[in-house]
Amino acid sequence: MWRQKLRDKLGGMNDAEYAAAIEAARQEALELSPPHRTYEEWKAMQAAHQAESERSRDRVRQAQIALQNGHASPIEAQEAENKLLKKADAWPDNGRRSAR
Repeated sequence: MWRQKLRDKLGGMNDAEYAAAIEAARQEALELSPPHRTYEEWKAMQAAHQAESERSRDRVRQAQIALQNGHASPIEAQEAENKLLKKADAWPDNGRRSAR
């Protein structure tokens, strides 16, 4: 909708008005901040993401060890097993090779 209005507005301008509108748009674009992150910002974001991934993997490892050592109640163990089975069912071949 706004593109059509802008197109109509620009189409009705003479050459001098059109050139002034283009120059005003360029000045507005120069005043905007860049649309990307700096490399340092990206590295910091990646490091934070990596740290969160490591914490998540550690939590999963600790839960698996607790289940293997029998520290969880039978109900918790069954719920954990059901979750693992649901993940296995999500694979196209149910986690097994197809028999041919």
